[in-house]
Amino acid sequence: MIDMNAGYLDLLVHHQVRMAELEERIERDRVARERAEQHSPETEPSERRGTKSRRDA
Repeated sequence: MIDMNAGYLDLLVHHQVRMAELEERIERDRVARERAEQHSPETEPSERRGTKSRRDA
């Protein structure tokens, strides 16, 4: 029983660390995207997000 609890806690901590890393990465990507948008005001919004359809390409 103790081994199961220790394994569960280890998994929980690993998950929390991974989620924190992903949140940091998302925030860095968001900031980088905002900076890129500020430096290219002539770019269409769809081009900035990379959502341009194949017909437009």
